[in-house]
Amino acid sequence: GLSTALAVFLGRRWFEASRDLASGRGISLEDVRWLASGSVFCAISIYAQAVLGAVPRHLDVWTIPHILWAFGVFTCVVLVASRALSRHSHLPGLLRPAMVLLVLVVLQFFLGFTTYIVRPEGLKTPGTGLYELMASLHHAAGALMMAASVVLVIRAFQYRHILQEGAIEPRSVEGTP
Repeated sequence: GLSTALAVFLGRRWFEASRDLASGRGISLEDVRWLASGSVFCAISIYAQAVLGAVPRHLDVWTIPHILWAFGVFTCVVLVASRALSRHSHLPGLLRPAMVLLVLVVLQFFLGFTTYIVRPEGLKTPGTGLYELMASLHHAAGALMMAASVVLVIRAFQYRHILQEGAIEPRSVEGTP
């Protein structure tokens, strides 16, 4: 989280945000507020999913809450990413993390399902090489999802701040000034 935030704050895109908002269609204040709130909820739900995933991994209990919450995370990511992609594909600061989140959530479902199918029976039972590979890839993809959601949160809040400070004139919902 912190390393991702530092990379966003120190990256080239941070300094180009005002220019991105000023060029093209911009974004409405209502949309950027929705994206900021939705991306925060996504980040929180992904973090909760990581916690729910650690419990069955280490204690061999509560597998069902992890599986059920995965559908909540999937829904949240699809809603936020589709909003960013459909309305704001002209803003690279929102487009890229939204696309990454969308691709990773599909990958996560595949990896999670595969990990569940090939998992060993019982706590501390040695797993197969395939299980260890799938579980490790599932964890790595979850960490990447968390990083992408942090990027989306920071950029949405940055755009919101720019619009609220009046540095750029926000667009109306219809896309006209």
